[in-house]
Amino acid sequence: MDSEIIQKDSDTMQKTMQKTMQKDTKTIQKAIQKALEERGITITDLQMNILVFFYLNPTATRNDYISSDSNISEGGTKSSIARLQELELLKRKGGKKNGEWIVDIGTF
Repeated sequence: MDSEIIQKDSDTMQKTMQKTMQKDTKTIQKAIQKALEERGITITDLQMNILVFFYLNPTATRNDYISSDSNISEGGTKSSIARLQELELLKRKGGKKNGEWIVDIGTF
């Protein structure tokens, strides 16, 4: 009986965490979109997803992003990251293994 209660609590906690992450992601997307609009910059949905992902996971790698969704292609990710770097919205600080991504869209 105790294991059933623990499992229910665990399931509830996991659902709560997922809802919180989704809410946080949407809040971050809105803030980024507003900052980009103020600068007159338009980006694709994929580029927005990349910015949000690296904002939430600055020490993640490009492969971590690709692994996060089976519908993401390596080529599309590479070119989108390159474009975001050209726009100076995404920067890499440090090396491949110990570095981090910096989302730089101004104040948001």
